[in-house]
Amino acid sequence: KKVVPQTPCDKVRHIASKYKWDVNVITAISHAESGCRSTATGDKTLTYELNGHIYGYSVSAMQVRILPGREHCDTHDLKRNMECAYQIYESQGYNAWTMYQNGGYIKYLR
Repeated sequence: KKVVPQTPCDKVRHIASKYKWDVNVITAISHAESGCRSTATGDKTLTYELNGHIYGYSVSAMQVRILPGREHCDTHDLKRNMECAYQIYESQGYNAWTMYQNGGYIKYLR
């Protein structure tokens, strides 16, 4: 029987399980960063303009910061957001996320 993800965090967990990272940690980070909401947009006060584009804000469940070269990540599509988050994780590890650095994710670990 196929399990259908029900909650936003179940959906994050389901997609995150396709990548080589600790699914419990990454789901907890997502919960702390955005409540696992793919519709979330944050860091709006950190924006700046460059070459006619606005950068600096963060999007979707993993709160991927939109920077030059990450324009393809500027979407609330959860699959794309997790793909972009994994690329960031591969180069920076979990420390790319404030909620990991400050321990805010710990209460969501399971």
